[in-house]
Amino acid sequence: MGKTVEVKVIDIVKGTTANLMYAEKGKLFYKVENDTHVYIFPVDFTDIEDVGETRFEVEYKAVTLMRYINKAIKKDLLVFYKK
Repeated sequence: MGKTVEVKVIDIVKGTTANLMYAEKGKLFYKVENDTHVYIFPVDFTDIEDVGETRFEVEYKAVTLMRYINKAIKKDLLVFYKK
């Protein structure tokens, strides 16, 4: 089995920007980079109860999308790698 790595949301969102990479199968994929890692997470924009009438932009302060980063971590959907 692989080694479990603890990811802290604050390390992802502090002073960073989230940029839209692409959309696929009802999900938007955003990328956040800090000094050491690149993080990619999905936002399910078909879940109307969750997103409502939100207009998703190409770029956000990463902290703005923190709820979706947390969801990705909890559902094991956050992809990350060292630079």
